[in-house]
Amino acid sequence: MSSLTGLSSPPVPTDPTEHRRWQHTRMRRRLLYGSWDQDLQARLRAQIGDIRREAWGIDMSSNILRVVCTGLSSLYSKWPTISHDAGDLTVSAAIEESGLFNLMARVQRDTLGLREMLVRVEITADNRLTYRPVFPDLVIAASHPDDPGQPVKIKESRQRLNPHTGKYAWCWDECDISNPDAPVYRILASDGGDVTKQYLGVDAMIGANYPYKYADGRPFVPYTIYHAAETATLWDTYEWRELVEGSLSAAVFYCMLAHSYRQSSWPQRYMIGLQAPGAGYVDEDGDGAGRTAIVTDPATVLVLQPSEDMAGQPTVGQWQAGADCQKLQETALAYERRIASYAGIRGDLIRQSGDPRSGYALSVSRAAQREGQGAYEPMFRQGDLRLISISAAMLNRATGSALPESGYHITYAGIPLSPEEMRAQREHLTTMLELGLMDKAEAYQALHPGVSRADALTALERIDRLNRTLT
Repeated sequence: MSSLTGLSSPPVPTDPTEHRRWQHTRMRRRLLYGSWDQDLQARLRAQIGDIRREAWGIDMSSNILRVVCTGLSSLYSKWPTISHDAGDLTVSAAIEESGLFNLMARVQRDTLGLREMLVRVEITADNRLTYRPVFPDLVIAASHPDDPGQPVKIKESRQRLNPHTGKYAWCWDECDISNPDAPVYRILASDGGDVTKQYLGVDAMIGANYPYKYADGRPFVPYTIYHAAETATLWDTYEWRELVEGSLSAAVFYCMLAHSYRQSSWPQRYMIGLQAPGAGYVDEDGDGAGRTAIVTDPATVLVLQPSEDMAGQPTVGQWQAGADCQKLQETALAYERRIASYAGIRGDLIRQSGDPRSGYALSVSRAAQREGQGAYEPMFRQGDLRLISISAAMLNRATGSALPESGYHITYAGIPLSPEEMRAQREHLTTMLELGLMDKAEAYQALHPGVSRADALTALERIDRLNRTLT
């Protein structure tokens, strides 16, 4: 949006703690979205100085944070199924039409990397549901002491088009239900002034005029917050910081590896009493911290001339290669594995590819993805069910309908088993059934994750009837 509107960066919080949270979260967001070259430049400058940094260049091919977060985000690889106690699928159909679950694959990745993400629910002019991801570095929020993980006050920094001037400006969208009897929704200018009427054509919506309420009159904020872990806090900003810092350090290693491959993977030649004509002084930044340089290559021949101050016999020789690139790469891979362990991924669940067509790379194995899905499913189920409930309530308020606002369930598709895993599972379940340590309903649930025991019994009865009929 900024590129279209020409606006500067959004306003920053006045609270120093919130400001630090925003800054750190934005660095993580740059890592997740591929715009972290300046962060890498700053890390190189801090570790090796400007002169060597200019000689090295940068290599952004290693990004452990992004690999881990993408690899563990598998809940929405297939669309989950929404059901309701009374069988009403109206809201489910509206959500599917909105394409929410296509969006949620990215939301899960960002939630893991940023530790929290928000999704705002909105209704279009033609009464369709839309969902907008909101990054935590654009939000100031407060929660109730009895439910510290859920916000009761949200101020979102966002750009709005002024209908009178036709220009974009940064504003704060504020929803406050900390006092349920007097909830507030208003638009604030970046300096804090109330500009609700200027943008929405009405005054601040307070009390009975508050637009976001359930059928029983309870107010809600039109946002759902997703947490990567249950911490009984609103923000878990600095968890996985080791993974974030290690990602930048691993990138420094790969910058060194790329530089070594280009510049010192062959024997270094030296000369005494000779000089190469054409050597020039390079000062790219114009700060006087340059270096003398001449372009060389294993395939070139240097033409040398005696130094003016050399009286004896000139000497030419060579040292061995300045770097063992294979060992450097092995060290970098070991470091990446160690960094990935901070995300709770065991070393045996990180897959290393040595395919010569793709080079060495780390990726998250299917087993790690399955473990991650089991670990993150409860947290995302809470967020998804809250999102479904809010969606139903907003459809009811917009259309005057009476859709159920509770009683929903969501079932996530599991990661398919490999043929080897399927065979091992069948053997295990068969053994457990033969030993009498499991009944058929439990075995059916193991084969169909997310299915309730009642549904499993119903399915087994149907299978039994069909088998008898066929017999």
